Amino acid sequence: MKKSIKALFFVAVVASAVFGANCSNPETTADMKECEGLRFQKADKELNSAYKRLYGKLDNIGRDKLKKAQKSWIALRDADAEFFADSARGGTMEGLIYVGVKATMSEKRAKELNEEFGSR
Repeated sequence: MKKSIKALFFVAVVASAVFGANCSNPETTADMKECEGLRFQKADKELNSAYKRLYGKLDNIGRDKLKKAQKSWIALRDADAEFFADSARGGTMEGLIYVGVKATMSEKRAKELNEEFGSR
C-alpha cells in the first residue's frame, strides 16, 4: 500500500512538472493565468503571515483596528480586481487580469504590513 501511494505521488509530481506551466516563459493565456494564480497563492500566504505577525504585536484596540482595516482592504482588492478585469469581459484575459490584480495588491499589502510590524 505504501509503495502504491509513493508511486502515485511520484506520478503526480512528474505530471505536474511535465504538464504544468513554465512560469519563466508562459506561452498561452492558460499558462499565464496558472502562473498568476501561483503568484497570488504565494502573495496570499505572505500576506496572511504578515497579518498574523502584526496582529500578535498589537494590543486589543490595535487588533480590532487591524481586523477592520484588513476586512475593508480585502473588499477593495476584490472590487479593484473585478473592475480592472472587466476591461476584458468575456475574453480569455479576464481571469488573468483578475488574478493578476489580486496578486499585485496582495504583494503590496504584505509589504505594508511587514513595514508596519518593523516600525512598532
